Amino acid sequence: MTTGAGQDTTEKVKPDPQARSRADWIKAAAVGAGMALVGCIMAIAFLWPLTNATPKNVELGLAGPEQAVAAMETNLDTQNPDLFDITTYDTREEAVTAVEEREIAGAIVTGGDRTEFLVASAGAAQVSQLLTQMADGMSVQQGSAVTVTDVVAGGRNAGAISMAIIAALIPGLAGSMVGFMAVKRAVNRFATLTAAGVVSGILSGLILGPWFGVLAGDYWAGALAIGLGTMAIGGFITGLGALLGGKGLGIGALTIMLFANPWSGNMAPKEFLPEPWGTIGSYMPNGTLITLLRDLSYFPSAPTAGLWWTLIAWVAFGLVCLCAGSWVQEKKAAEVAGADQ
Repeated sequence: MTTGAGQDTTEKVKPDPQARSRADWIKAAAVGAGMALVGCIMAIAFLWPLTNATPKNVELGLAGPEQAVAAMETNLDTQNPDLFDITTYDTREEAVTAVEEREIAGAIVTGGDRTEFLVASAGAAQVSQLLTQMADGMSVQQGSAVTVTDVVAGGRNAGAISMAIIAALIPGLAGSMVGFMAVKRAVNRFATLTAAGVVSGILSGLILGPWFGVLAGDYWAGALAIGLGTMAIGGFITGLGALLGGKGLGIGALTIMLFANPWSGNMAPKEFLPEPWGTIGSYMPNGTLITLLRDLSYFPSAPTAGLWWTLIAWVAFGLVCLCAGSWVQEKKAAEVAGADQ
């Protein structure tokens, strides 16, 4: 209310302390419940692939005389027709080479009174365990010993290579999100990702290679792979952020954490995951990087060009999205400036 003298006599409403206290309690409870919900979503994302891990189309080689190989193939198809995708070889040496080049996950050499299982524990541990269990069962069934030969044994550090994703995942996530908020120009954001990739590659390559011995291959190759992986992950998130704003940034981060990570084939090989998600996940930056690091360390005969180009393609995707987002923002700013004139 205003008097004739122009003085405002309107009474100010004092906030209700009890109402404010209730609002604070509700807000606190909502934040806690929200964080618990996020934890449940992450648990679902990571447990779903593992609890649905059923081996299918595992690439298996059969080597030996034609008649013995045909009988073994018929036996395997009869027991579980969808378990193996079989490739036949004439000799044991050919099968060993195929395992070393990661054309197949393992092999069975048969013929005469000898049966030998070739496994690669440095590759997918689940596949090695599956073939070893089959060998034990066949040994009991035949009443004679079945040999299991670990063609590519990575030692105790081979299993730890799955943790190498942290070397690219954390810098990629942090670099993209912090850089998006702190750096505005597209070219500068790409410089942020490049710096994160260079530093994480050099330092993480030292930590995972010479220090802990997790990466057994060439240091510079491992460092380059980690650096490209960091830039691929960060570019994916930052690129979507540049195109869609904060919403795109969140979508990118959630996709990397809740899809690309659990479906990367890191915790279980893609042959153990429901399709097509296992295959799609293996081509995401996370899955590509881990496969590349494993090949560089323990499968030097395996071709890796496709993996390198996949990481480069993800980096290029991030750069294109950054440029496109910058162009869209500049166009909008120009339209607003024109409308104000």
